[in-house]
Amino acid sequence: MNETWREKYQTLLFNRNVSLNRVNNYVNKHVPKYLYKYRKFDQYWETTLFDGQLYFAEAITLNDPFDCHTFIDVKRYSEFMNTFASKYVFPEIEYDKICEVYNSRMENNLKRQCLKIKQGFLLTCFSEDVKSILMWSHYADSHKGFCIEYDMEKVSQMYRDFLYPVIYQDQCYDFTEMAIMLDDSYYRAMKALEILNVNTEYCLKDVTNNIYVPLLIKAKEWSYEKEWRIVVPKTFFGLNDHLIDLSNAISGVYIGANSGITNNIDKIIKWAKNRNIIIYKMETEMDRYGLSAKNIS
Repeated sequence: MNETWREKYQTLLFNRNVSLNRVNNYVNKHVPKYLYKYRKFDQYWETTLFDGQLYFAEAITLNDPFDCHTFIDVKRYSEFMNTFASKYVFPEIEYDKICEVYNSRMENNLKRQCLKIKQGFLLTCFSEDVKSILMWSHYADSHKGFCIEYDMEKVSQMYRDFLYPVIYQDQCYDFTEMAIMLDDSYYRAMKALEILNVNTEYCLKDVTNNIYVPLLIKAKEWSYEKEWRIVVPKTFFGLNDHLIDLSNAISGVYIGANSGITNNIDKIIKWAKNRNIIIYKMETEMDRYGLSAKNIS
């Protein structure tokens, strides 16, 4: 059976010898023409739609507690750290004593390290599917909200460089080998600086890229979302608000099947009229559990 592009994407992403830049170049060839953002008519809806402002949330604030979750095998990591500390940090202390001290703190330390990965990144999410009954129910106020269509060809390459499809699987991502590699690379870098006085930034680059992997994995239960996400480190925004402007990429707006005609919808239709933005009304199918979109522009 031929490998699908998503299977190849996952193979590349999980290969710690492949840089994130190479993964991104591959993904860029397969970005859908349109991606969608489901919204409800809350206090921010006009900013999101009329101003095109998209907010980036901390990974730690997502509604799924397992989202961006990482697993580190405490036993395997402890063996590495104990050997590392005995050989390079505290060579004068007996190995058993080091194990006693390190092992008592290891599990809590690893939990904090996994949490730091979530705290260090921001993301905003899209869906491939504008006709998902569950997405309209969960993210658009039980079909009373709306959905924004983005023409991804009009999105700045600066943002597309951080755009990836989510991978859905049963197992949490095992970060053990990567954690060991990161620590080992850090030691080697510090040693090189100390002895050889060389710049080691380059040798760390491809290793740290793989910190992105757990940020792109969710449980299979969420596969109906068909999610893509832009994931950036917090430093991407500096001191600015966590917002980007995608107003030029908005190509359509879909009104929920339960929305009815309201002042909010009148506002949307008037706003879209001179902007070449198409307005659709979602309708329930008569003979099946499905939705269709009717142009009401």
